[in-house]
Amino acid sequence: MNRTNIIAIVVLIALILIGTGSYLVWQNQKRLEEVNIEPASLPTPTTNFPASTPSASAQNGTSINRQPDAGTGNKVIKKLGITIIEPQEGSFASSPLIIRGYANVFGGLVQLKLKDTSGETLGTTTAMGCTGEEACPFEVPLIFSKSQTASGTLETFSNSAKDGSVENLVTVPVTF
Repeated sequence: MNRTNIIAIVVLIALILIGTGSYLVWQNQKRLEEVNIEPASLPTPTTNFPASTPSASAQNGTSINRQPDAGTGNKVIKKLGITIIEPQEGSFASSPLIIRGYANVFGGLVQLKLKDTSGETLGTTTAMGCTGEEACPFEVPLIFSKSQTASGTLETFSNSAKDGSVENLVTVPVTF
């Protein structure tokens, strides 16, 4: 076969593929027009909610369709601060130290720092608690370097929104 015949065969194959592809696209468009697919209507923020039932506050004469005035809410913030569940006081600490607790602090961010008795920081990490009405659980590993002393302290705290100072400081003595 010479070069001209090969080029002719390649062009013929390309034309057949293009024609077949065009036909398949045309058939698919024709089928979609016959089916007449309509886009689903999207719910609005006020649709698809179950009917509400009167709450206890509505039965007491308070309107349920009205936001409370500023400063008159009766929200009670529970468990503000940090509570450490593990490690417990006097626990043996090895790396990684698994720290479990609950926190409800500014930004939800809990700072954790392990120090030895000489004050040297052996390791630090952060955990996410909550900012709101309830404290949220957290669990985080703290990897730390070997201590030169036999004991130390786990410090957990948050930073003040006002000036970044330490707030909600909780210390837990540990041994190494």
